[in-house]
Amino acid sequence: MYKKMLPMLCVMLLVGCAPPVNETTQQTEDIVPTVSFKPEASIFPFTARDATGEVLNLPERPKRVVSLAPVNTEIVYALGAGETLVGRHAYDDYPAEVSDVPVVTSNVGMSINVEEIIALEPDVVLAHASYVTSALSQLRKMDIPVYVVSEAQSISETYDIIWGIAQLLDRQKEALRICEEMNDDFRALSMQAAELTPERRKKVLYEVDSVHLFVAGSSSFITELLSIIGADNVTNELDLTASFPQLSEEALLTLNPDVIVTTGEVLQVTNRKSFADIRAVKENRVYQVEQQDVLSRTGPRLPEGAKALGQLIYPEIFAQ
Repeated sequence: MYKKMLPMLCVMLLVGCAPPVNETTQQTEDIVPTVSFKPEASIFPFTARDATGEVLNLPERPKRVVSLAPVNTEIVYALGAGETLVGRHAYDDYPAEVSDVPVVTSNVGMSINVEEIIALEPDVVLAHASYVTSALSQLRKMDIPVYVVSEAQSISETYDIIWGIAQLLDRQKEALRICEEMNDDFRALSMQAAELTPERRKKVLYEVDSVHLFVAGSSSFITELLSIIGADNVTNELDLTASFPQLSEEALLTLNPDVIVTTGEVLQVTNRKSFADIRAVKENRVYQVEQQDVLSRTGPRLPEGAKALGQLIYPEIFAQ
């Protein structure tokens, strides 16, 4: 009889003593996207289709680059290719050494100086999908290669953009390192947030424009950053398609968020008479984003943006 029971006892012991699945680790893996790029040998001559559908052909690695968007510039520097920049956007401010690069846009960044760009003789111009103008067509007519970078709406799309620019500049190994480091940072933040109980998890409204009531929708990268630090985008409750939709005060009232984060002034939110009974206002949980660049530029510093949100919403967990 004991011999018959022995196999069953062994199975029970093995099952009972098996290490439990680490739910925190699994949840972290579900939140943070994977990095699956594989660096290749030099891929020049290089051909790619940009965000506008135009085809770019580069015979060799660019030595002279003009960037027309701050996020592009940050990526170029992060890839270790800052020395190739010969022209930049007026809003470029990171890293600090970019201030030495000539500006090729108006001071308010709303117009591109085609003549100055032509004079710089760039091998490629990195534009951005958020601002496509006739100036880009003029540059192409002058046989200056232009590549319009997509506007990322997620962390994985951010990785794709970093990878795409890296291919243009022949910096694939650097891109892989950057994306893996970003993933490590996101995982570390997610592990910190794992101590939050469901009762402590906050519903957050992120106002991009507190004057015209544009907010971060459920499909925006802000939703992912909130999830990583253990919060929920309150607009998940709405059926929205736009990443940054404009909502009415009435719609925001029905959401009744626990926390409101704004890129504007706190008083712009708290002075709304209709918001007096919103939970975030009553409990003094309306916060202003001071590090706006790390939450508006979908580039290598995005983990800093997630941490900044964590420090606002859960200061007891994400200490300075």
